[in-house]
Amino acid sequence: MIIPSNLFKYEKMKQPDKNIVKVANELIRAVQRLSLNEKRLLMLGLTKVDSSGSINQLVIIKADEFASIYGISRKTAYETIKATKERLWEREALIEDAGIRWVITYKTPQDVGYIGLRFHPDLSDYILDLKGHFTQYLLSKAADFKHLYSWRLFELLMQFRTTGLLKMPVDDFKRIMEVPEAYERDFGLIRSKVINLALAEIKDKAGLPVKFAVEKEGRKVVLLKFTFSTEQQERLPLVTKTASSAPESVASQNIDTYHGLSRKEVLSRYTGALSLAKLSNQAIDALVSTNEFEAFKHYGLI
Repeated sequence: MIIPSNLFKYEKMKQPDKNIVKVANELIRAVQRLSLNEKRLLMLGLTKVDSSGSINQLVIIKADEFASIYGISRKTAYETIKATKERLWEREALIEDAGIRWVITYKTPQDVGYIGLRFHPDLSDYILDLKGHFTQYLLSKAADFKHLYSWRLFELLMQFRTTGLLKMPVDDFKRIMEVPEAYERDFGLIRSKVINLALAEIKDKAGLPVKFAVEKEGRKVVLLKFTFSTEQQERLPLVTKTASSAPESVASQNIDTYHGLSRKEVLSRYTGALSLAKLSNQAIDALVSTNEFEAFKHYGLI
């Protein structure tokens, strides 16, 4: 499908290679005020933002792509985009008591199967040119979530993917997760209808088992603690390339293992980590597990 060049006047942007959501931690911990479908649309849009470009860039989301990523039919994707677009105009994130609209422009030309979005300029500091204090994850790890609680908790966990520990006051958790007032006085409801539901889906859909515990003052729950294995989820699921992009001297060596990883597996993970490090402006050792980093050194990759 050819997108009309005169649909909007906008700054042309370079398209990132992979569907990686990357936003400032403040936006992760904001009250986002989104439905699941709105979340799906905006997070896909964020993967298309050129972080080195202007906030005026127009993001194009095709119904075919939306359908493929979220495992729905093209017809359902088109209807979802159509139904979601007008509500997005009214949605705002609450960041440090400031309400910021998500978008300032949307356009869905009749029967062409795509939407054009432009994010609000006030979001610039939270989505562009991020050098530190940000959270990133592959959209594919969240794409199968059917509950918004799962997605929001997953994002909070990914903020601490290098330590495997998220500790949060229960009041902050309720605010960020937008827990209904009806659950306020009964932590059992929060545990069963929010936390347990989300953790079960995160384990099932994202493949990340998480242990949960609470700390109390007397009988009152005041702190939530979530722990997960950084080894199992490998800090961030790596975006892999073919082995041909790694050093030829390594690719031609015979297969053995180190920390249970074959030379071929280490090579694949290294090329993936190298790609992601360039994309995210982070050091490789911040993106992989300790065993992987040691394996990289063992095979002379770094």
